[in-house]
Amino acid sequence: MARPSNRPGSKRFPEVLGIPEGLEVKEFRLGPIEDKAERAQRLWKEKLSFIVRDLLSYIVAFSIIVGAMIYSFWVLAHPNLPKEDRQWALSMLMSLGTAVTGFVFGKATK
Repeated sequence: MARPSNRPGSKRFPEVLGIPEGLEVKEFRLGPIEDKAERAQRLWKEKLSFIVRDLLSYIVAFSIIVGAMIYSFWVLAHPNLPKEDRQWALSMLMSLGTAVTGFVFGKATK
């Protein structure tokens, strides 16, 4: 944040606003002036942004993880598949479990 200037002729913040001596500024807030239609449109855009950016990414990631887990369990459940495929499915399940656990505990510690 910028420091107040000490140059001669420069005024401090309350003096610029014309605030009488002995009074202080408690709250100073600027905001856009918007009517009901603009507010409704802004809220709709924020909702759409939340759905697309946050919610949809979680849904896609969750569906990919669940699909990989279902496929891995399917491979492990069929004994007639090659041993290499079963080992690959088991290692994929372990890595997915580690990733999910890390994600959950990482979110809990924030």
